[in-house]
Amino acid sequence: MKTELEEIQPAANSSFSLMVNPDLSDFFFWHFHPEFELVYIDGADGNRHVGKHLSKFKGSDLVLIGSYIPHLNFDYGVKTKYEKIVVHLRPDFLRLNLEGMPELNALQSLLIESQHGIAFHGKTKEHIGHSMKALYKMNGFEQLLEVFKILKFLSESEEFELLHQR
Repeated sequence: MKTELEEIQPAANSSFSLMVNPDLSDFFFWHFHPEFELVYIDGADGNRHVGKHLSKFKGSDLVLIGSYIPHLNFDYGVKTKYEKIVVHLRPDFLRLNLEGMPELNALQSLLIESQHGIAFHGKTKEHIGHSMKALYKMNGFEQLLEVFKILKFLSESEEFELLHQR
């Protein structure tokens, strides 16, 4: 199984990219990229393959994946109707937005932990899924603020599982 480098091009005036309902269910895409990836899929049962970790999810999934961690698209093989929202944070997101700001240390720790792949569950998944579904309706500045809120909420959650060791 060959791992492919995915090239993600956020807009020049943005530190992240947002994809809403990219339909890749018929495409096996084992890939990696330098960007951090936060993915929420709702209305589907599927396979979660992040690094060396392989498991199934039921109904929905919320996963934060670190830079250069190989993973499979979460909708591969899904035949039901579903929603999928993917946020890619530029690899320099930490340096550009978090460095030197002690109020954001927890977010930096979260992104460092994402090198293991993190699956969130319970109320965290429900709350963040709702927040992610609303992102596309916002302008760029509102999206950035909401992404910070999402990351803060995730950094404070105890409803998670580390998916693999590096």
